[in-house]
Amino acid sequence: MENSKIIKWFSKNSVAIGACALVAFVAIGYWVLATSGTTTIGSTITSTANVVAPGVSQQIVSVVWTPTVATQTGSSTVWADLPMPMSATVTTATSSSTLFIDAYLPRCQHTGETDPTGVGNQNTVYRITVDGTDVAETNLGGHLGWNFKSVSFHGVTSVVAGSHVIKVQYKTDGNTENWYPGANLASSGRLTVMEFKN
Repeated sequence: MENSKIIKWFSKNSVAIGACALVAFVAIGYWVLATSGTTTIGSTITSTANVVAPGVSQQIVSVVWTPTVATQTGSSTVWADLPMPMSATVTTATSSSTLFIDAYLPRCQHTGETDPTGVGNQNTVYRITVDGTDVAETNLGGHLGWNFKSVSFHGVTSVVAGSHVIKVQYKTDGNTENWYPGANLASSGRLTVMEFKN
């Protein structure tokens, strides 16, 4: 008898109970985020955790890349930094960590070659390096004239404790690679590094 009363009470008040549970979940989640480390938001976002365990994210460093002039140009046929460098530095404390690195550049364009099809026949290759070592590459292919393309790729590598410099570099078959920030400098790239303890 008592059990049936309890069941009826829960059925009658299920919406209120669900709402209370949701509020409690959000509050607990906010507390976890607020006590899990430090976060600084601006052109660079940095988050560090105070839980050190395998598979747990130790830190996130995310750097916004926005050209300060209307157009950045480069014509290097060997690996080189972008005219406005895209880089981040992370310091790892554990003896062995894995870095997950994601890079994004908007509105890339190639100019200089003559191609009646308007597609372009010269490649530009991009890579991510950690302390000068190549960890990922991607080829943008044809992007002549108004055939803008964006670059989005990632790499994964293991590192030991210490300071590590992550860069995005490029090289082209020839002529000129251009990077545009977009109207009113509204289009930005980003380089994000996540550290996980091994």
